[in-house]
Amino acid sequence: APNGRPGTAIKHVASAWNGSREAARAVSLAMPILESADAVTVLAGTSDHVNPADAKARMFAISGDLPGRLQAEAMDVGAQVLVFGA
Repeated sequence: APNGRPGTAIKHVASAWNGSREAARAVSLAMPILESADAVTVLAGTSDHVNPADAKARMFAISGDLPGRLQAEAMDVGAQVLVFGA
């Protein structure tokens, strides 16, 4: 968060999901933010862990720069925060 600038209310949060323990932990720790947001979008690249039938989520093919793709998808849905585990 930038110094000296008042924060704005978080209205839209994006959460990266790949079915991993790290992703679950990140979502668990971010629950206060997720619960207070007006909208939450789950971003999930299709893989062996997640497929389109498992979730109502914004799905995209995994290729190239995954962190950059997640940021682009989050910005495309208008999210102010992106939650993901590492």
